[in-house]
Amino acid sequence: MSRNEFLKECARSFDEVDEEHQKQHIQKLGDTIENATGIRPTIGAAPDVPDYPPCDCCGKEFEGKLNCAGCTCVFYCSKECQRKDWKVGGHKSTCDTMMQQCENAATDFLDTICDDDCPAEIKINSSLWSALDGAGAYKMAMDLGLNGAIQKLMEDEIENAEDRFRSGELISFTQMLMCTLFRNGRHIPGGLFSSIDAYRIKKYVRSSEDAFEKWFEASLTNISIFTTQGMAASRGGNDAFFWTVQRSTRNVAAAWSM
Repeated sequence: MSRNEFLKECARSFDEVDEEHQKQHIQKLGDTIENATGIRPTIGAAPDVPDYPPCDCCGKEFEGKLNCAGCTCVFYCSKECQRKDWKVGGHKSTCDTMMQQCENAATDFLDTICDDDCPAEIKINSSLWSALDGAGAYKMAMDLGLNGAIQKLMEDEIENAEDRFRSGELISFTQMLMCTLFRNGRHIPGGLFSSIDAYRIKKYVRSSEDAFEKWFEASLTNISIFTTQGMAASRGGNDAFFWTVQRSTRNVAAAWSM
């Protein structure tokens, strides 16, 4: 969907919004699209950047070039981080079972996400997504087709998110993606963004020709839900719906601004 086509589609959904507010919403959407579109040439680029995951101890990007010799599933930027994780990070107690944990996390995630009959509320179970926090589990999941599965989720979001929200099923796969798999600093408690994980973004964007476009359009779908259904809920006094949609849109937009 082109920029202008998307704006026209949004305009058609503003039937209950007065003309002045409609113009404001369309301008904001246009600015968002313009800013995000400018990112496209740089995402997935940087061919000289080493193809290493973030350090599993400190989170330093593209620096996880050392891995644990025991389980081979945990990656570090330095011997110092490796020693720290072994002594105080808990890896000493999990090393023997780490490979099996990673395999289980990768297969459980993909089996659930790729199951067309699985309800959306099961697919966004936070423990399912957080199990891929570590580089080892994530790399195994990529080997099993993770990036293709993510793209299918984005396609589902584009096609079905508006109907889900309209029916009261307040579920956003795009928000979940931004707040978990693509969020850098996953070793830091909480869901606030500090940056996105450039390694994982690069892997996803390079996985297919239209991976970026699907992710981008799914993000725009979330924004359009806020400017239509969210604003309508606010005018109608449904504050719970408004703030849920606002939070989802805020998280998606925050990731694009990093």
